Amino acid sequence: MFRLKEVVATLLPLVVAISISGAAVDVLHRLFAKYRSVFTIPENSSTALEVLRSGKVISPLALEGLHLIGNSFSKLRDYHARGVRLVTLTHNCANFYADSALVDLPAGGVAAAQPY
Repeated sequence: MFRLKEVVATLLPLVVAISISGAAVDVLHRLFAKYRSVFTIPENSSTALEVLRSGKVISPLALEGLHLIGNSFSKLRDYHARGVRLVTLTHNCANFYADSALVDLPAGGVAAAQPY
């Protein structure tokens, strides 16, 4: 039987995490723009050493877990266009691309994750 309450309880944290990660990238871009003399996002790994030698702080953007793209390649392309260059497969949240070893329990603690 379909249980809407369980589905919402499962998906709501994911929706919130996706929203927060997008907002975090926005905040970082505003900081980088305000403090251009301090921070920079290297275009690629070849320019990172050059930037570091110039005295700036290298600030590559990364996401912890592909669940933050909501299983959407278009969201991944969006993050890439906004400067994100690293995304881990999973942390404690299974997704279309990888299973996690553990899952956080709503009441606290962790348990072995079931395959996606």
